[in-house]
Amino acid sequence: MLVVDGSPLAIPAPLLASFADNIHYHHLPIAMVARLSYAVDEIDTEYTAMMGDDEFFIPSALEACIRELDTQIDLISCMGRCLEFNTSPTGIIGSVGYPQMADYAILEDDPIERMVAHMKNYTPSTIYSVTRSQQWRRAMSAFTQREFPAYAIGELQFELAVCCQGKSKVIPELMWLRSSEMPAIRGTDPWLKPEATLRGWWQDRANRNEHAEFLTIMSTTLATAGNEVIEISLGVKKAIDTYLEFTANKLTTFQRIRLQILRYLPVTFKTILKAFFKLIENRLTMRASPMPPLTAPRLLMAVAKDLSIAGVKIDFEELSNIVSIVSAFHTNRQEIA
Repeated sequence: MLVVDGSPLAIPAPLLASFADNIHYHHLPIAMVARLSYAVDEIDTEYTAMMGDDEFFIPSALEACIRELDTQIDLISCMGRCLEFNTSPTGIIGSVGYPQMADYAILEDDPIERMVAHMKNYTPSTIYSVTRSQQWRRAMSAFTQREFPAYAIGELQFELAVCCQGKSKVIPELMWLRSSEMPAIRGTDPWLKPEATLRGWWQDRANRNEHAEFLTIMSTTLATAGNEVIEISLGVKKAIDTYLEFTANKLTTFQRIRLQILRYLPVTFKTILKAFFKLIENRLTMRASPMPPLTAPRLLMAVAKDLSIAGVKIDFEELSNIVSIVSAFHTNRQEIA
């Protein structure tokens, strides 16, 4: 396990000394992209999986993904299902994370077709998957070579790069538990600023040079022969356009009009109008949106049992252990407070 710690203070040496020999700790209080770039050169295992420090991964499910990759040589990425969890006065509650991952697979033979198929009904099915290390390193380097100012573009670059290189699937086994205990951290890097949307960046003609650089990096990184560069560049462009078509279905009429107006304005006017449009949008949302129906939170173990009945294999012993860890953590916090 490679730990690349970007927090201000390193883990104290006495605690590090208690860790197992397979844990390799690096304190690097630098940007996330730089830490990921560093990790690319440190990996020497057959398979790689990226894991957030606030989440849990079930070992038996990771092993199941590895077995899938061992037996299916045309598969380069395999992932299990996800549950989200939080704390409440009644215990650890949860819900199914990314329900669209059920039976999700990108198995087309053609690289361009795989990228486009993935973006037609997008769900992040490879970024936290078990991936063959050669393809993982190439996919991650496509992102870390240059940070573009579009929200979550790094995730899309990785997902597209994996799909371009090979087939992927999500198996019916609980692998990943995502924490909802704290608000998500945003705005720490240019690609993590929600206001800098991919749609706004991609459709803004003033960014033509950045678009060209983006496509060049993606295509030259993923091409295995010189004659593939142009084809992959066109394929990536088509896939991004497909993703924007997919997400456009979620836009309101006001958002569509706003995007069309901003698309053709000089930069000096865009900054002023963006703030004005945001104010109008917030007021329209407050007037038009009815209160969502309230649903009682459910205990995580109950949600897991329903998922099991639906055909998803679950290591309940490990899941129970995770629930105990999270419960103990919050109990200790309350006692300290």
